[in-house]
Amino acid sequence: MTSNRYLQIILPHVIAVVAFFVIAAAYYSPVLSGKVLSQSDNVQARGMQAEISKYIEKDGEHILWTNSMFGGMPVYQIHLPTGNNYTLHFNRLFLLNGSISSPLHSMFLMMVMFYILMAALGVDWRLSIIGAIAYGLATNHIVLTEAGHSTKLITMAYLPPTLAGIVLAFRGKYLAGGVLTALFLSLQILANHVQVSYYFFLALFFLGIFEFVKAIRTNQIPRFAMAVGVLVLAGLIGVGANLARLWTTYEYTDETIRGQSELTVAGQYGQNSSTNKEDGGLSKDYIFGWSYGIGESFTILVPDFMGRASGSTVVDKSGQFRDDTESATVMQRKVMPQLQAQGQQGNQVLQDLVRAANPYRGDVQFTSGPIYFGAIICFLFALGLILVKGSMKWWLLTATILMFFLGWGRHFGALNYFLYEHFPMFNKFRAVMMAIGIGQLFVTALAILGLKELIFNKELTQDAKTRALYLAGGIVGGLCALIYLGSLLGFIDFAGPRDAEILTQYPDLQAALYQDRAAMAQADALRSLLFIGLSMGALWLYATARLRWLYAIGIVAVLVLIDFWGVGRRFLGPEDFQTKQATRAAVQPNSVDQQIQNDQDPHFRVMDYIKGSPFQSALPSYFHKSMGGYHAAKLMRFQDLCEHYLFSGNIQANQRIYGMFNTKYFIYPQNNQPTLINNPEALGNAWFVKEYEIVENADAEMAALGTLVPREKAVIDNKFASYMEGLQQDSTITPGDNVTLTSYHPDEMVYKVKASKERLAVFSEMYYPPSKGWNVYINGKKQDPSYIKANYVLRALRVPAGEYELTMRFEPRSYKVGALIALICSLLIIGGVIFYLFRSYRAFDPDEYLESQQAAMPIESEKPVKAAKTTRTEKSRNSRSQKSTKESIKPATQKSNPTAKKVDRSAEAKKDASGRNKRRKPPKRRKK
Repeated sequence: MTSNRYLQIILPHVIAVVAFFVIAAAYYSPVLSGKVLSQSDNVQARGMQAEISKYIEKDGEHILWTNSMFGGMPVYQIHLPTGNNYTLHFNRLFLLNGSISSPLHSMFLMMVMFYILMAALGVDWRLSIIGAIAYGLATNHIVLTEAGHSTKLITMAYLPPTLAGIVLAFRGKYLAGGVLTALFLSLQILANHVQVSYYFFLALFFLGIFEFVKAIRTNQIPRFAMAVGVLVLAGLIGVGANLARLWTTYEYTDETIRGQSELTVAGQYGQNSSTNKEDGGLSKDYIFGWSYGIGESFTILVPDFMGRASGSTVVDKSGQFRDDTESATVMQRKVMPQLQAQGQQGNQVLQDLVRAANPYRGDVQFTSGPIYFGAIICFLFALGLILVKGSMKWWLLTATILMFFLGWGRHFGALNYFLYEHFPMFNKFRAVMMAIGIGQLFVTALAILGLKELIFNKELTQDAKTRALYLAGGIVGGLCALIYLGSLLGFIDFAGPRDAEILTQYPDLQAALYQDRAAMAQADALRSLLFIGLSMGALWLYATARLRWLYAIGIVAVLVLIDFWGVGRRFLGPEDFQTKQATRAAVQPNSVDQQIQNDQDPHFRVMDYIKGSPFQSALPSYFHKSMGGYHAAKLMRFQDLCEHYLFSGNIQANQRIYGMFNTKYFIYPQNNQPTLINNPEALGNAWFVKEYEIVENADAEMAALGTLVPREKAVIDNKFASYMEGLQQDSTITPGDNVTLTSYHPDEMVYKVKASKERLAVFSEMYYPPSKGWNVYINGKKQDPSYIKANYVLRALRVPAGEYELTMRFEPRSYKVGALIALICSLLIIGGVIFYLFRSYRAFDPDEYLESQQAAMPIESEKPVKAAKTTRTEKSRNSRSQKSTKESIKPATQKSNPTAKKVDRSAEAKKDASGRNKRRKPPKRRKK
């Protein structure tokens, strides 16, 4: 029956999807009981989004501006609405309606999406499951999950199906390729980690080159051009579905630390600035500060080669002394007795030594875990390099090498410094080491293609298979053996570039630390060698016809799962999950927070020095409109202000500057308790100034803030001099003249103005170019120009005499127009998906598909056997076999007969007992 045939086709994929969910649920089983991870980045993100969430809950509408951090900023890179991109519903479907921050759902998504890529590459579903497990449980993904890099994970999840669509288009399946590319590119951009997409598309550029060369060699230029045309159209639609997000981000970027400052003079507190003041973008040191070491790259094969995660070899997470390291033993037996005799000073040294005994010896400042591709995956990758033929192999190798070159950052400056200085957008992204994590996709894909060739390539002889296994195993296993021997015999230096100098004062502890690092590398080298040996052994048994292929790949699948599971558990396990109540309790207002929240003023700001470094923590934003915050793309002018003044941490010296932003309260530690300090210089939401000064440029404007009394005077950049022409200065303010905030909403602030004459009003709001969204209305009439910049960071406006209502409203045109285009493009994608599914269903022939699948199944290799004496039973069987062979020759001799087809066709259908036609099954292949 047709339904049975469809079930036969669909069932393997259902089994695969169910298997993925079971694996993800088993790995993250605490999620099923309602527990959550206290992911640091997600905790910070919820703080950033506190005001956004408040207004979504209150009004049911998303805001586009927030005052919860850094004196005010757009929400574009904090939490932007989807902007009419209705492909969002596909994202919810693929995540099973789970949150992007749910580790269970993100792991499930990664496995399913990689499975789609394997299907597009024509890989058997059983082999595809192995690749999906390796990609979903990749150690780097587990480490990112623990840190809460949710957007990065979801973006990386959508890379494989995007690649699938591109590959299908180049293979002539234009409709399928175009639809998949548009859909998954849209979802990839929607996930909102542009840096991952940027590196991915750098790799795709080389795919285009390989396909172009292939088209020239095979004389298929028209087909290549057609594929490129389809992909360009799909790309435009996929990008268009996210235009509201991309357009706003693009115009916002120039105003952030990834843009260019107006200043030419560096601030005295900006020695480690993230900004490239001269050419815009991020500074070179900031971008390449997180560069993966070239030697550290061996962690893709031996995870603890560099000493695992940053931490301590002396104490565990709970602060208890460990019992499994040599350095802990030395610390307790030799070092502690000396330090305890020194009293308080000795205790401080002890704490320093505990921190210095860091197992990690790599180049980056700290790490939560290594980038580990998997020992078996590395072995299969080498196998793929040997067995796979064609341009796909060379592109996957090229893409992998490119990702390593990018991830090495400053260690491969010949390429990366050139890209930094000349390549568009390259200087907008930091932490280049993430590129190596993207390489996991390309390595795993080629690994599974190599396994496919070994199992399904019927042209490969037994000798060719075994030679390939020996060579791949010898190369990768040999590297593990060299690492083991090198660490055992002292050829590898286990000193780290960031080891604290204090260690040299305690040589016994230093030697024990190096011994611990060596032991970790040795243990993992042997571990990887064991997994390579076991997987190679299973495949060798298949290649030599001693084990069926299904059993062999089953063993490999289990070994891959055990390998990644074991390493992943080092960094994230059930003990890291908490109840939701415990997570919420970790971020609760203290008594001072509650006191401030009782203030009925609708709009003021707070500077909190209690909840971590004020400019690296969004925790205060849970409760207040904070002058600090945590974000990788804060406004440039606020960063400039910090580098010249606020980073000093001197509250007294900066009271007036904070007062310009109506910062009413400081929370400061005194005697280890939060103490509330009022700011007498808080100026309110807006005020009239008696005078203003036009200065030469932005540098002079910033310098003037050091002595400025902003209540009395405003400093204006010379580029706004024409706006100020004709405005008279007055040394007095008429009693009763004022600007009062009557209604606060992050996107709309309404003021009541009373002025006896035209005056200059200054507002305690962050300046953002009027062309990018903020409009001013007086009694409903739009003003043009709306406002100018004053005091380098604030908005100023000439207000006419009289009593009236003044409204500031955030209405970015980029978002409104982008949302309209996104609506059209996302509907095109949804329509394309529906049309593709309908057309595929109509054209699909289940019988033909099943026959092709059956024909592609591997033939078990013949096992060589010794000649034996033929028994009487075997003679009889051979006799019947010879007779059958003679009879089977007859139809072959009839091929020249024009009526043979008719005879064969009539013979194909037999009548069964019920009178229904019954298709004759093909004879089963005899085993020799």
